[in-house]
Amino acid sequence: MNRIRQGIVVLTAVTLVVCYAPTLRGMFEQWSNDEDMSHGFVVPIVILWFGLSETGKLFLVVWGVFFTVWLSTHIGVQKVDRGLIRAALMLGTPRRQMLQEIVLLGALPYIVVGLRTAVSISFYTLVAAELAGAFAGIVYRIEIAQQNLQTGQVMGGLATLGLISFIADRLFSALAERTVWWR
Repeated sequence: MNRIRQGIVVLTAVTLVVCYAPTLRGMFEQWSNDEDMSHGFVVPIVILWFGLSETGKLFLVVWGVFFTVWLSTHIGVQKVDRGLIRAALMLGTPRRQMLQEIVLLGALPYIVVGLRTAVSISFYTLVAAELAGAFAGIVYRIEIAQQNLQTGQVMGGLATLGLISFIADRLFSALAERTVWWR
């Protein structure tokens, strides 16, 4: 759970910085608009770079969710009331404080939506990553059951994955309700 929290904090911080800096924002806008940036082409490259390790799976999941979180954060930062930003600048608010208290809080509902979507995307990206070469886990068991034509175990594994994904979504939704209580 600690790794998930750290990942969310780092990913949100990086996307806020990218959305706030015009040079980085322009670079990522161009990159995210590229239609060739599908997730499928990355799997063979990741296997070449990382082998069949946990690092490769982690990279695939991060690759799968980064653009979703970035896009929602970008939209959230763009939707922050410019009048509030101008008023804060006129009153001499330091940029760091303005970023924390105006930009972050104004963009937080959009960021939370992006993170909730990222939870779902991370599940199917993880399934794809494990299908590329896992030696343990639910997807590995589903793959072995499929090879042995054990339809009941395949369906049970898929139901288990669906249940875990559903529970994760509900938990994140409850966390979002407490975090963004004003929306």
